[in-house]
Amino acid sequence: MFPVWNFDGSSTGQAEGLITEIHIKPVNAYHCCIPRASSSVPWIVVLAECFLPTGEPTPDNSRAVARRIFDKGLGTHPWFGMEQEYFLVKDGHPYGWCPTCPPASQGPYYCATGSECIRGRKHVDLHYEVCLQMGLKICGTNAEVAFGQWEFQVGPCEGIEMGDQLVVARWVLLRILELEGLDADFRAKPILGDWNGSGLHTNFSTGPLGHRVVWKSFINILKD
Repeated sequence: MFPVWNFDGSSTGQAEGLITEIHIKPVNAYHCCIPRASSSVPWIVVLAECFLPTGEPTPDNSRAVARRIFDKGLGTHPWFGMEQEYFLVKDGHPYGWCPTCPPASQGPYYCATGSECIRGRKHVDLHYEVCLQMGLKICGTNAEVAFGQWEFQVGPCEGIEMGDQLVVARWVLLRILELEGLDADFRAKPILGDWNGSGLHTNFSTGPLGHRVVWKSFINILKD
């Protein structure tokens, strides 16, 4: 796919001392469609794992841990669908919020329409469209319970692909928001008080489990 590359790990807090070289091994690649002011030339986003010069994964290489687990259960065909909630943020505050007075209580914002209840839809829509153009399995978006909170869904994906697609979809969102001076906050509870938190709802099944569920449903239909 792409050659193994390297960088100075002391620049990213991943290495210290005399030996600071970190090797990055490409594991996936996507044709990127994020608008760029400098050029219209197509470019490629490469997802990689980080390794020490010894060949061991870096301590923060959680993909290597997940890969070992998934490799043990390839025959089960684990399927995932993930629902990523987040807040749009500008200048350290939820997008559209007054810094000194919060918006009206939750209730009218979930899956809402209209400027009274919605902020940032154009950024959310652009994120969705770019992900589709890149071949990511994004399958939906919606406004969430709190003002300025959104969600996107990715999947179904099998095994380690789920993690790859989610990480790249998050990265695409951050790059798109960066163009407008915005950010995304994925933390579980960024706003104190009676405001909705952000989760990563995970839907899970396996090949054998799905077959059993379908078969039982088919039998029940015949009985009825």
